[in-house]
Amino acid sequence: MVIRKLSPDDSAALFELIDIIEADLPDKSFWLPIDKLSRDNFLNDEWTEFYGAFDGGILAGASALFYNEHEYGGSKRILGLDRSNVAEIGRAMVRPEYRGRNLLFKINSVLLDVAEKKGIEYVLSTVHPGNIPSRSSLQKLGMNKAASCVKNEIYPRDIFLIELKKEEK
Repeated sequence: MVIRKLSPDDSAALFELIDIIEADLPDKSFWLPIDKLSRDNFLNDEWTEFYGAFDGGILAGASALFYNEHEYGGSKRILGLDRSNVAEIGRAMVRPEYRGRNLLFKINSVLLDVAEKKGIEYVLSTVHPGNIPSRSSLQKLGMNKAASCVKNEIYPRDIFLIELKKEEK
């Protein structure tokens, strides 16, 4: 399994994975709908960096680091965080046949390293309260539940947060 940053050349594989995840969800409230603005910027490095785990030519899993208020604005306001120092891990997904292999933990560990190198102070992530695998993965990364909310009036979410180390100058 190779973990690497997705490029525009990986667009078809990413959207295929999203389609698989959306079709496989037993509880649709686990996944927030993707709006056009977000979808159009999924591979725009100023907005989002997706990393994925590849098994040969198959994108087995992926997760994103969002740098834009459009994605995390509501959560950062709930937490009272300054947006210039915040990023969000989100859109974490694994093909059903690859689950149980800690792929999200591995991918999200890379995302935390990327965030730290970019000088991000806080990384947050929202997860459905009943999504035990995602919650466990975030806790294994050192993230802690900081708040709860309801997104778009129907999607319950717990907000997890980690403060990254500041580099000494």
